[in-house]
Amino acid sequence: MKIYAEKLLILDVISKLPFKLSLFNLSVLSKANIEIYFDITLGLDDHGLDDHVCQLMEGICDVKDLTLSDDAIGILSSENRTVKLLSFSNLKILRVDMKGGNEFNGQHLIDLFSCLPNVEYLVVNFGLHEGTFEAYGCWILEPVPHSFLSHLKSVVLSKFEGYEDDLFLVEFLLKNARALEKITIIWSPCLSACPQHRSVTAKRLRKIPGSSLIHFASEETARRSKELNFFGL
Repeated sequence: MKIYAEKLLILDVISKLPFKLSLFNLSVLSKANIEIYFDITLGLDDHGLDDHVCQLMEGICDVKDLTLSDDAIGILSSENRTVKLLSFSNLKILRVDMKGGNEFNGQHLIDLFSCLPNVEYLVVNFGLHEGTFEAYGCWILEPVPHSFLSHLKSVVLSKFEGYEDDLFLVEFLLKNARALEKITIIWSPCLSACPQHRSVTAKRLRKIPGSSLIHFASEETARRSKELNFFGL
């Protein structure tokens, strides 16, 4: 399917993407949300999803604000297609929507971040299930290129549950995002309702090197914050 939409400002794709979607003349597109679903019992080749997702991504390479679901990221990473994101030179805001997708893991995030050095703002909406990163052991200790997230200034981690996986991600970002100025952690409703668990989690976060950049907020506080409203939270 070919679509010409020279006046389109916002693109929202929520689909199993059973067909190729080619987008043209999106010169004013500023924001895109790509949420892909697929059946893990079938291979990507059976769906043709790898080609379909890549075709879609090629059409939005000038976007400045991009949301990707974990399934979409997993598809790009598993087929070594994240390199196509190097063409997203205008991208400044990256949003990662974690829904506990099919076999998603920490290496997929590394592949994604490695191809988007110009991103300045990162928002992660958590839905991680425990064990997401653990299969990769000490993946957070692996060296990354000097250009890795070299322009990243601000990170917002929303619906933060405090799982081991979540802490790994914070440690990884503090270690490797060299221009980072601030990480805002917005507690999940579960942690917000449990002061004891929240306190323990905060103490663990404070032990991570570079933790002075971490700031905490509740969902209610985030809604009132002009800074966080910039991210649409």
